[in-house]
Amino acid sequence: QRTTLDPHDPVANIRMGTRYLRNLLDRNGGNVDTALASYYQGLRSVRERGIFPETRRFVANVKALRPRF
Repeated sequence: QRTTLDPHDPVANIRMGTRYLRNLLDRNGGNVDTALASYYQGLRSVRERGIFPETRRFVANVKALRPRF
């Protein structure tokens, strides 16, 4: 059963974001760094061009904040 989620609804938006991140984790073999990079930069870009320096900073920042949650 498919449920339509409204991206303007904060709860639905969080659900969509977490589902997308789960998908990226699965597509990257569970590699958190690559999944986060794909979330920020785009999966195709990461696969074809590698991880950009700006994306590496994003990944480091997200991982640094992880213990707070």
